[in-house]
Amino acid sequence: MGIKFELKRSFKTPQFFMAIGLELLIVALHFVVVTVKRIVDNYSMLNDMHTIENFVDKVMFSPIDCFGAWIAMDYKFYMYIILFICPVIAAMPYATSYYTDVRGSVGKNVIVRIGKSKYLKNKLVAVFINAGVTVTIPIIIDLLVCMMFFPFHTPDAGGESDILCAYSSFSHLYYSSPLAFSIIEIIMIFIFSGIWACLALSISKYVKYRYSILLVGMIVNLFLNALSEFVGKTSISPISFMASYYTKPRFLSFVVVSVIFIIAIITDYYFIEKNGDM
Repeated sequence: MGIKFELKRSFKTPQFFMAIGLELLIVALHFVVVTVKRIVDNYSMLNDMHTIENFVDKVMFSPIDCFGAWIAMDYKFYMYIILFICPVIAAMPYATSYYTDVRGSVGKNVIVRIGKSKYLKNKLVAVFINAGVTVTIPIIIDLLVCMMFFPFHTPDAGGESDILCAYSSFSHLYYSSPLAFSIIEIIMIFIFSGIWACLALSISKYVKYRYSILLVGMIVNLFLNALSEFVGKTSISPISFMASYYTKPRFLSFVVVSVIFIIAIITDYYFIEKNGDM
């Protein structure tokens, strides 16, 4: 009953499929409302360029590439919604499992077999991995779909859908190796989604009702977003530094906030629980 046991449990919960479905719904809406129009516009542009007259007019404009059409680059609405509710999506599948384990027989049975310290460690790792997978799968699916319908080429800095400026983190990489940029973005979302879920997990012993666990990350997310606006440092908000379209440096904020959260989570969840009562 090691980490494999916890991971298998985490990916078999109904909440896992509900969380995936919720985010896929947002991705599907983005595809229908935004992406389909861009596909039509691309087709019209390329079709018009077949004539000499229209080629002269259109030659200065490049068709939208698959990376510019990706939902992660949608700064207007849909990606913002995903990042806004990310704490809930990340926590839904398995962050409440510790709460249910300690109130049932599962947790006690596992602890008898492998020990409390190992149980806590396995739980923390499983929740982190599950949350990262849950949040990033729909985003990866959207990127793959965009690769099917849009040209796979280096983004045009003057393009309609490419908004990154020189001050944006990894902007040079986006305009030279967009696939590497996309992988980095997915990894960042994976990591902080795991942090959101582990934060919810760490407060399990403080709440009375199970579904209160899901709201903790959302409250913290709202607080950090409001605080960032108040102090004029928007990059400290997870909604900003998790966004690939953010037009200011964000990587340092991502690292600092992540480290602070990780230290707090490990201190509270692992060391305190290890020495306390189940």
